[in-house]
Amino acid sequence: MDLASTYVCLWTLLAFVLTWTVFYVNNRRKKVAKLADAETAVRRDGDADVIIVGAGVGGSALAYALAKDGRRVHVIERDMREPVRMMGEFMQPGGRLLLSKLGLQDCLEGIDEQLATGLAVYKDGQKALVSFPEDNEFPYEPTARTFYNGRFVQRLRQKSSSLPNVRLEEGTVKSLIEEKGVIKGVTYKNSAGEETTAFAPLTVVCDGCYSNLRRSVNDNNAEVLSYQVGYVSKNCQLEDPEKLKLIMSKPSFTMLYQISSTDVRCVMEIFPGNIPSISNGEMAAYLKDTMAPQVLSTQVMRCHGSSFTFTHLHT
Repeated sequence: MDLASTYVCLWTLLAFVLTWTVFYVNNRRKKVAKLADAETAVRRDGDADVIIVGAGVGGSALAYALAKDGRRVHVIERDMREPVRMMGEFMQPGGRLLLSKLGLQDCLEGIDEQLATGLAVYKDGQKALVSFPEDNEFPYEPTARTFYNGRFVQRLRQKSSSLPNVRLEEGTVKSLIEEKGVIKGVTYKNSAGEETTAFAPLTVVCDGCYSNLRRSVNDNNAEVLSYQVGYVSKNCQLEDPEKLKLIMSKPSFTMLYQISSTDVRCVMEIFPGNIPSISNGEMAAYLKDTMAPQVLSTQVMRCHGSSFTFTHLHT
């Protein structure tokens, strides 16, 4: 009688374990299927696997790489006009190598790009030349390129949007759509002024240093140690234009490089505290009276009816 009771208890326990296992497995399968259906619905609604906010250098290159990998990409860019900025105008050999690996090397062609082979340093009347080293193990031409950033960006946009699975749209992203700590997509205003939404499993924010979304995802307050201000001198040619010029001027350095066949970019560092105003002419006076004599003393540039245009400050 005791043995029979023991068998009954064991079989009852075994039946319970098997029943619970079957129930758990089936329930798990239903949850996985439900999540997959929800993800499919999101993709179908947004018609994208990835949303990219911003079609600058990073956003456009990322869109191209993801699309070549088979992803459906929706890129939302605030302003499709050619950007006017002085960042990202000098691409060193390593950058050109990586651009080539992405299949984007032709975006550096046909934009009046200039060859750069090294650096010329000027200090106290002395000059030193530094060339990019020729390394037999480096699998690419050891030269750099200088160019107008906006022209390069436009070529990247054209290249990425040429792929059928990239949708490049002009619009202003207002906010990220978040549910239970997960970013589901974005709310944005399209070119017609209509506020709409877009959804995707992954959202990448690449909208630059003046991003209105950065504060919502990153509370890091960086300390500003210096600014850079620059201008373009038209109808000018550098002495030995294949060398970027680094002048150890005062109060800080000045850089010059041939940004096109006819234009020279001049960039200098300015420290916080007493930044000359651009709007009231203080900046022009500062550059003309304080910085220009130091640059001209090196005799690195020849100009013909030169004029210059300012770009805004960068940290």
